[in-house]
Amino acid sequence: MNWAERLDDLVMSQAQREEFLGRVRVQVSPEDYRRIETLCRLVATLGQDNLSKLRHWLFGRKTETTDRVCPPVEPAPAPAPKPLPNGHGRHGAAQYTGARWIQVSHPLLRLGQRCPKCDKGSLRAQRRRGVVLRISGSPPISATGWSLEKLRCDTCGEVFTAPVPPEAGTTKYEESVGVTMAVSRQALWPAWANIRWPCS
Repeated sequence: MNWAERLDDLVMSQAQREEFLGRVRVQVSPEDYRRIETLCRLVATLGQDNLSKLRHWLFGRKTETTDRVCPPVEPAPAPAPKPLPNGHGRHGAAQYTGARWIQVSHPLLRLGQRCPKCDKGSLRAQRRRGVVLRISGSPPISATGWSLEKLRCDTCGEVFTAPVPPEAGTTKYEESVGVTMAVSRQALWPAWANIRWPCS
């Protein structure tokens, strides 16, 4: 209970006040009793209304709480994460520094040739080439990448990408990769198990 709420307890009826003063008279000195009696008569003189005004003046008026005025709104459910498009894994193609890269040119179109779609513009080479990465499980593993030529029409903006060669396959990882990694971990396990770590 705070001080503002305790002021309401000071208001007593005549009978309650006389009973209270009778109990206090035998427990305190005459000088303390006189002060307590004066305070009780002051509260009785002020009355409930004036005491409420005094409380508001001293402690401020009790205002509406934010939760009562503006009830909390449940947040909208988060949208489901969009699936990542193909070719956006954890590691970019540039991180495979030991990979063997094969340059693939477009089989039908050449740099500077007329655009086959609009027949107005010329095809220009793109800075970013298409990338297909195939990882195989030769000890420990190796990767081969195909850099696909991209040609863009300077008039209509159409981009023509060289097709993926058949030897690139359709999946990024061959089945041999999982086997090689499992065997590598199994071979390293006894060496790791015998190391004495400082925290053990």
